[in-house]
Amino acid sequence: MNNGTLFSLALGLQSPWEVKEIKFVHAESKRKELHLQIGFAVGARFADEAGNLCGVYDTVELTWQHLNFFEHTSYLHCAVPRIKTSAGKVINVAVPWACANSGFTLLFEALVLAMIEREMPVDRVAELMQVNPQCIWTIFNHWVGKALMQTILLLLASWVSINFHAQRAQLCHGGS
Repeated sequence: MNNGTLFSLALGLQSPWEVKEIKFVHAESKRKELHLQIGFAVGARFADEAGNLCGVYDTVELTWQHLNFFEHTSYLHCAVPRIKTSAGKVINVAVPWACANSGFTLLFEALVLAMIEREMPVDRVAELMQVNPQCIWTIFNHWVGKALMQTILLLLASWVSINFHAQRAQLCHGGS
């Protein structure tokens, strides 16, 4: 098994995604870094919003900070494919390791949230994760906002269901 395959398995990448290149770097700040270049198979096709498979239109280079690999700060780099949808719109393909417009992987964000959940101060989380505290707040606010929206939608759906059944019962039992 080669290193690219090993890191692809460790990241849980599935076809057409794979680790193409691995670089260990000793940065000027004496910080050790691991850079993984992720690519996709030549000729790969990706589904648009309608579920239609589309060829790659072009790519855009993006980077995400990942969980540390031992003492190395880790980064994933990828020329993310953009596709032209069946509706004629050019969009970025959603990558399986990160949310759109995030500079961090999902695993990085999950660890941040787990530390905050255990009541660790944001400044300490930022120090451990080697990022600015504002990055931690951005991650926290994103996921709390998403959870809040889901809660609101569930409550609204419950209210609509209860209201529907109450009105139906009223009609069935001769109410006005």
